[in-house]
Amino acid sequence: MNLREETKKRILKVAEAAFLQNGYKNLRIDDIAAELSISKRTFYELFRSKHELVYEIIDSALNNFRLKIQEVIGRMTDGDNFRFIDELKNLWQIIIEHTSYFSGEVINDLKLHLPGYWEKCERFDAERVDDFRRVYQAGIKQGYIKPNISEEVFYIIHFHALRNLLKPEILTNIPLSVNDILSNFYEILLTGALTQQARDEYISKLRN
Repeated sequence: MNLREETKKRILKVAEAAFLQNGYKNLRIDDIAAELSISKRTFYELFRSKHELVYEIIDSALNNFRLKIQEVIGRMTDGDNFRFIDELKNLWQIIIEHTSYFSGEVINDLKLHLPGYWEKCERFDAERVDDFRRVYQAGIKQGYIKPNISEEVFYIIHFHALRNLLKPEILTNIPLSVNDILSNFYEILLTGALTQQARDEYISKLRN
């Protein structure tokens, strides 16, 4: 990596942290240059504007999440020797990381100041429908998911429900740690909320 590439990488790292903490409006080129001990001229040789800087930050983050998701789904769908439940949990973890990164504050900030970038994030979310369709189909094929479960509901629960559960306004009203909340989420999704006796009664009523 040459000096130019190294400097650009350092700028992106510092700018990303500042953007996520303070938002677009309060992201100052002067502050970035001062923290890295570089001139503003050096900055503008690498980035034409603050817009371009944030675009690269967002684009890099989305590509990173997209790659992680594709790697997990690839393992779930390309062979028989995979652990479906383990990989499903890996997929959930990526969604958690994505939700934490693109918090409500970040999304609202993009929507207000950079609507084009906000739309890019919306398109990313829309792309996940196909990803979860592949997971759903692989789960049915391998005998992990019941075929009577709706594909659409599977996606809504596994993507949107998990993301909404982790919103700060929700977390503040639940007297549990994030880890405890996630453990309960996994337990309910993977085994259900009913005891074995209650499940037997429920199934019996469905058949009558």
